[in-house]
Amino acid sequence: QRPIFDSIPGKIGSHASTITAFGDGELLAAWYSYEGPHELQGSAIYMARMLSGQDAWSQPWLVIDRPEGDGNPVLYSEQDRVWLFHAVVPFGWSTSRIFVQQSTDRGHTWSEPKLLPGMLGANVRYPPVRTPEGTLLLPAYDEIFSRSVFFLSSDGSGWNPLGTIETVPENIQP
Repeated sequence: QRPIFDSIPGKIGSHASTITAFGDGELLAAWYSYEGPHELQGSAIYMARMLSGQDAWSQPWLVIDRPEGDGNPVLYSEQDRVWLFHAVVPFGWSTSRIFVQQSTDRGHTWSEPKLLPGMLGANVRYPPVRTPEGTLLLPAYDEIFSRSVFFLSSDGSGWNPLGTIETVPENIQP
């Protein structure tokens, strides 16, 4: 396979890629790219798409570019519905908060970002899991106390903190 992109104009690095696949084979990828030298300086979230049956990715497009740092996008899809979780990071990872947006058209259009309730320092790197009971369980982590945290949603729209797991040695990115 070919790489998704060679470079993003004005950016020196890219990090935290994520991908979701639709039932017909279409792929949607996201990542954040940054101006540097720090990975959050001038960071913004981009996406690209590979249509079913194609062998090349679309040109990347800018999805989120706030004055604060944008990082760690995570994509999750069910049928044509897609969730985009991401971190907003104003002053370093320990100040991050998790936001979520939804799309009902495979990521062509997005809802407004919605802040997940919870602690300062919350961050995300992995997609949610649909439990046998039908709820969504989102694994996340706490940059301040180096512990795993979990959010729960019955409908994918409203999210609530479920609990934490603390270990010795400390852990992040469950």
